[in-house]
Amino acid sequence: MGWAEDLPEQDLAKMAPDAKHVRITAPSIVAAGEDFDLHLAAFRGDGYPDLDYQDTLSPAETPEAMMGVPAAVSFSRDDEGVLRVAGVRLERPGVYRVRMNVPRLGMEIVSNPIWCMAEPKERLYWGDIHVHSNLGNCHAHATKSPTFLYTFARNVAALDFASATDHVEHFDDTKWQASWDATARFNEPGRFTAFHAYEYTFLKTVGHANVYFRSQPPRELKDIYLGRKMGTLPEIWADLDAKLPGGRDDYMTVIHHPAWDGNSQLHGQSETMDDYHMPAVEIYSKWGCSEYRGHPNGIWSGVADASVYVQDALAAGYRLGFIASSDDHNSAPGSEMGHTFPYSRNRCFYNHGGKTGIWSAANTRESLFDALRQRRCFASSFQRVILNFSVDSQPMGSIANAQGDGPRHIEARIFGTDPVQQIELIRNNRVIDAVTMKQDFKNDDLLFEYRFDDSTPLDEVCLTPDTGQPFAFYYLRLRQGDGTMAWASPVWLLG
Repeated sequence: MGWAEDLPEQDLAKMAPDAKHVRITAPSIVAAGEDFDLHLAAFRGDGYPDLDYQDTLSPAETPEAMMGVPAAVSFSRDDEGVLRVAGVRLERPGVYRVRMNVPRLGMEIVSNPIWCMAEPKERLYWGDIHVHSNLGNCHAHATKSPTFLYTFARNVAALDFASATDHVEHFDDTKWQASWDATARFNEPGRFTAFHAYEYTFLKTVGHANVYFRSQPPRELKDIYLGRKMGTLPEIWADLDAKLPGGRDDYMTVIHHPAWDGNSQLHGQSETMDDYHMPAVEIYSKWGCSEYRGHPNGIWSGVADASVYVQDALAAGYRLGFIASSDDHNSAPGSEMGHTFPYSRNRCFYNHGGKTGIWSAANTRESLFDALRQRRCFASSFQRVILNFSVDSQPMGSIANAQGDGPRHIEARIFGTDPVQQIELIRNNRVIDAVTMKQDFKNDDLLFEYRFDDSTPLDEVCLTPDTGQPFAFYYLRLRQGDGTMAWASPVWLLG
């Protein structure tokens, strides 16, 4: 039977046949000669799979070095809209894509880029770590069970990791236990990582924040949260530092949609400027982008007159890596289609949910968590773009002393899912270089290599905080022809 065999019946209600698109997903990084899977899913217009989809797909083009792709791939009703093709491999290094014809929909589909290396030291894993289930009393008409959420993430969206981040202030003992059990059950090191996490909604002091755990936390941790209706980040940090066996090493917090309705104050509060407790910020979700005020896809209900945007925080001295998530209230992490979200009677909006790419040595809680703590991550508003970014050979997320008085060497390598249309290099929130392609720009492998030397003396551009060393930060922003945006986490240079 298919992926939905063991799911609660109520979670599958109203999933009528209505396929609009078939997606091929492959690992972003593979080693030459190793077997890997191709994942195919037929999505309806609302982002859920078509449980009755039937069709036979055929390869439109198979690279010479790719072995194991069958001559035909057939969906039957028993597959419930999701197929996995095992035993594919690449014989030599390079960047590859899989193309298939979809007769029923009259389209050719292309996979995400697959970067084959001789011996990869780290791999790129994809996930959505801000998703809601029916445990959190938030949009209960749309959310589904944690079992559905994690099954969808792993089996339908082909994510490597995910988190159910429900509102812990609405939990009771039963809901806490259900959340705890779901993450323990679905976490499978090497295959799929389920982070234990929750959302805590603060008052108008710091806004909304998610808490993520490096391993399965003690069950009794619930005692410091159940029924708690308010607090500050430092108070939460103090509680967790004291209660967890490893103290502050066992968890992290991430502020999300910081610019929503003035709901956070990332403007240099000394008590929250703690990049160990809070190493990252959600720069994008279905609500829109919180990068800067006036963004063309700015956050819904964002404010213009408060220091609540990501760039405000960076200028104030916060060292924050970038993640993107869905903040999905349909329990469908990494969903293919965007959702028209009727949040109020006066406005609906249509955005794809974001994804986070993490460069990590392994797909385990500990390895992914540690890489995220080190800001070895980037944000994508939709597609699985491969993005590498460095300053003076320091990878994204690094904090390093400047190397002498000479120019800083900035490099990026991008393997897109659509032609790259614009790349912008940002230093201290100012665009210092931009490359814009024509609308019809194409290249065979959708590869873009970017290099730039910043020759402005560092002491002329460094920001000077109230305490600590002067610093400058760089990050990269890109846009593809399909509208996908991606943001590499910054690199900080200390003057």
